[in-house]
Amino acid sequence: MGPMGKGSWGFYAVDAFGESLDGTAGARACTIHGVIKQNTPGAPHLVANEFICGRLAAAMGLPVPPGGIVKLDDDSLAYVSLRFGLNGEQPPPAYADELVADLPDLALRIVAFDCWVANRDRHEGNLTYERRAIPPMVFDHEKALMGGIGPDRLDGAKGEAILNGCLALKGHSSSA
Repeated sequence: MGPMGKGSWGFYAVDAFGESLDGTAGARACTIHGVIKQNTPGAPHLVANEFICGRLAAAMGLPVPPGGIVKLDDDSLAYVSLRFGLNGEQPPPAYADELVADLPDLALRIVAFDCWVANRDRHEGNLTYERRAIPPMVFDHEKALMGGIGPDRLDGAKGEAILNGCLALKGHSSSA
């Protein structure tokens, strides 16, 4: 059960139901909306970043949309995550103040995760949460890890402060 009294299972919408599958009780084919991301010249490691960060965040118990790497018709790779939000629409940005106040342990784990993966891009637009309406979800990690420039980014970031995301700033200002 999530903080809203319902699990993330209620946060994904099935588009269409298909035929029953043989040999499995109650199983049917279905289609579901996803978000696909591909590497670009400005972000040549985007697919790897999204996949690695998604797996690490899930291992930490953070609410991230499930996803995986797919091979496209042109043999390129892409990252696809389940599209979340009520009825498939884009969820609104998070209210960071509410998340820090309502779920301080989760907010702290998100800050720790962002430090771990060198994510300086945590803002209310790549996090969603609205008290009594929308459960928390963490997404969009294309600028973490290798960012747009590759492994050299991590070497260049040694000794630099990463603690600058919307949750870290809210938590810091409220304790001052």
